[in-house]
Amino acid sequence: MQRFLPCRLRPFLLFPMVALLLSACGEFQSREDEETKKKNTLDCTANNQRYLLRFQDKYEVRLLMPDGDLVYLYNMPTSSGAMRYGNDMIEVRSQGLDLVLVQNLRSTKMDCKPYKIEDEKQREQDQKKLK
Repeated sequence: MQRFLPCRLRPFLLFPMVALLLSACGEFQSREDEETKKKNTLDCTANNQRYLLRFQDKYEVRLLMPDGDLVYLYNMPTSSGAMRYGNDMIEVRSQGLDLVLVQNLRSTKMDCKPYKIEDEKQREQDQKKLK
């Protein structure tokens, strides 16, 4: 019985096939990660300005400001059990089902909804800034 490929060529074909399979797995994982990030992101408006909040985990929130700055907010303990994230300058807290943005000692109620991808170009810009 005759072999189709010499033994020397088999490893050269094996490596590209393994690389192709691994790249396909990575693409599937990135789609899954993107869906998870989308579920953990809120699109909020306050004072006719748009804010994006992404909950990284229970200890950190990334806040994309209207001017494009990315602000990291960290979990702050509360006695009432309400959600509260902040740093030295900005704070986001929950009052019932509403979110309140506290900036420069002024509190503003935020109107939030789940993040939806409406425009592909806008989505790409938002994703780049929130990374």
